[in-house]
Amino acid sequence: MRQDGDAEAGAARPAGCAFELEDAPPPPRPWWCFPLLAAAVLAVSSAGAVFQKMPDVPPVTLAAWRLQLTTLILLAGAAPQWRAMPAADRRRALSRPDALWTCFSGACLAAHFGAWVASLKATSLPHSLLLVSMAPVLLVCLALAQRQPISAGEVGGTLLALAGAVVLAAGAATGREGAEVTLRGDALAFAAAVAVVGYLQVGSRLRQYQPAFVYAAPVTGLAAAALTLTALVAEARGSLVGGDRHGVFGWVASRAYAPFVIWLGTVSGIVGHTGFNTLLKYLSSLTISLAIQLEPLFGPVIGWAIGVASAPSPATWAGGAAVLAATCVVLASAARRQAAEAAGRARRARSGAAEGWGDGGGGGGEGGGGGVELAGGWGAGGEPAGAAVHAREQARAGGGGGLGTAATAAAEEEGGGETARLLRGGPSSA
Repeated sequence: MRQDGDAEAGAARPAGCAFELEDAPPPPRPWWCFPLLAAAVLAVSSAGAVFQKMPDVPPVTLAAWRLQLTTLILLAGAAPQWRAMPAADRRRALSRPDALWTCFSGACLAAHFGAWVASLKATSLPHSLLLVSMAPVLLVCLALAQRQPISAGEVGGTLLALAGAVVLAAGAATGREGAEVTLRGDALAFAAAVAVVGYLQVGSRLRQYQPAFVYAAPVTGLAAAALTLTALVAEARGSLVGGDRHGVFGWVASRAYAPFVIWLGTVSGIVGHTGFNTLLKYLSSLTISLAIQLEPLFGPVIGWAIGVASAPSPATWAGGAAVLAATCVVLASAARRQAAEAAGRARRARSGAAEGWGDGGGGGGEGGGGGVELAGGWGAGGEPAGAAVHAREQARAGGGGGLGTAATAAAEEEGGGETARLLRGGPSSA
């Protein structure tokens, strides 16, 4: 990751060495990295249990409450980032194609939260957390469908995860795990995982040039608006507050609900998700992704501790262990494959650049231009090298870049590799 002094370092390189920009060492790791990582894991793990502390609130209304407050916080962070963006990037963000992608991402996020909160009311907390955490496995399935390169470890991990999901579903279908576990609830949690894949896919496209808050604020705002309107029609029957404080903005006037919603918006949303995005500057995205997979372990424990969840059954332990192990295998296998692919691309680029310097005599004429064109050919979507480097710098400025290693940078620059990048991608800011 480039920090102070990078300009001088870049000036010392020949023009054709543009591909070496990402080989610079990451910045020094602050002392607070791992304390923040632990706090972020506990913060996101608490969300499911806190949702269950409001069992009488309808699910879509509850999901809308969560995103309403988060939107306000994200807008405060998006304003300075928007002003700092280049004019060309601001115009691109407002263009019709990217505006439509933003709307689609917001719809996916709304579906994710709506389905997940509904699942918390229809199945056990362990089942819901385990199944909603299967997004990395679903991304492998999507990569297979798109015929993208996939390693044997990723395929094996996916099969193991599917076996674990079958064990969980069997326990729900037969009723052996009690009345709180239902097949409908498990299906809603799985649907929430499917919806978040669409959100991540669009994010991989737009975050190439949009800072974290600039991307997350409108997406989260659109999702909050969609859930609020749905709840207003389907659950609140036109009530904004409601006598029972179950209106679409009822939490604002409720002493009972407001503390929980504030916790979800600030602790789970900011300390948790934004904390993960901050740590991507100092820790590998694989480390962050594996830490997120601790949520299905800590979440049920927190729920049991505050009295909203019972101890998991043996079937939940067995199926859950398979799902968690499979997800970790998928993430680690994807990281190894991407590192190998990145190393191969770097070798080919260095070889091609060396040939370009030889043909051009190492000067600033045609040979130097050949080196720049080589780096430009790596840009995602056919962008020139300058645009690709600028996109990475903008991502870092937003605090959610996660591009500190040469392997991740090369994987990001490989055209058509959104799914592969997401297998190591960081959490959303929502």
